[in-house]
Amino acid sequence: MNNLRPPALTRRRFLLSLAAFALGALAGCAPQPGGKGLGGRSGKAKPLGSKPVVAIARCDDYGAAKVEAVVRDLVAQCGSLKDIIKPGSTVVIKPNMTAGGRTPSVDGLSTILTYVTHPDVTRAIALLAQEAGAGRVVLVEGWGQDIWALNQYDGLIGELGLETINLDEPAPAADFAKLPVKDALALEEILLHETIAKADVLISVPKMKCHASCGITLSIKNIFGCTPLSRYRESPFDQSRTTMHAGEWGKRLPRILVDILSVRPIDFAVVDAISTQDQGEGPWNDGEPGIQIRTVRPHLLMAGRNPVAVDAVGTAVMGFDPTAKDFAAPFNRSINHIALAAARGMGTDRLEEIEVRGEAIEQVRFQFTPCP
Repeated sequence: MNNLRPPALTRRRFLLSLAAFALGALAGCAPQPGGKGLGGRSGKAKPLGSKPVVAIARCDDYGAAKVEAVVRDLVAQCGSLKDIIKPGSTVVIKPNMTAGGRTPSVDGLSTILTYVTHPDVTRAIALLAQEAGAGRVVLVEGWGQDIWALNQYDGLIGELGLETINLDEPAPAADFAKLPVKDALALEEILLHETIAKADVLISVPKMKCHASCGITLSIKNIFGCTPLSRYRESPFDQSRTTMHAGEWGKRLPRILVDILSVRPIDFAVVDAISTQDQGEGPWNDGEPGIQIRTVRPHLLMAGRNPVAVDAVGTAVMGFDPTAKDFAAPFNRSINHIALAAARGMGTDRLEEIEVRGEAIEQVRFQFTPCP
């Protein structure tokens, strides 16, 4: 048997290895040696270049094991979670449960097949966060603590031993954290639950949808729900953040999104686009002039480290231009908040500046219908 020895670690080899690692770190998710626990098809994460990486995969249906396998591969293609989740970290995961998932869908299907993030997708990233060393994994959303069972999340919460927080109440803290916004576009300070403000990692898990007010709702729009409804409405009877929608809401709301992102950056995003709805963010949009809500099945999952890049690729997958002008499709009623975030240096919205892995955009493009 031949006794093979590894090549000597010369100064040149050391410098080349150091340079490769630095490029991965600049991309936002440096690869972990061997990709243990999060390996893709080859069992190892592909080295990253200087561009932000967004990974796309087909997934024909839900199912805990099936979705977990696909999300594992997506995360591996982005490097690993271990470079952002350190041992003992508090990881906050924000699924999209707009309006608490309390409104029946238009066609009678469950909320998780239409306009709420499916628990199988949230479960997969929560499990990977635990495997990466998280000490606490906390699911957060407003609308009360009963929404988790209402939207079929109680199973995964019990299985993984997850915590849940109602973002509309400050408990267990006495009040919400007040975070000042540097170079604010709309709000000088943002109120957030202390758990989010102090979290080591924030993961956004949106449902891929169009949005009546903001054109597109993906990872950035999803964190709008991190702000407490109870403190951003004019009347205690309002079921939306009416103070944020006041005035020229088509200009104000996208700027608020960027303000929120600036004080509480998203560290990772996983997009649920297996089954969703078209032409609006919820069933309440149905019947508005020119809007007819319908369930669609793109059969896709996406992931990435940079939310601007993820949302740019997601917008392209939906059949739109992520660099579209303000008040032009799909942003018919608003400023393009993805382009606004890019202009503020939070990431790129230009597809040529993003490395797309897995499925190509043109191979999985699924045309959505913008809100008129």
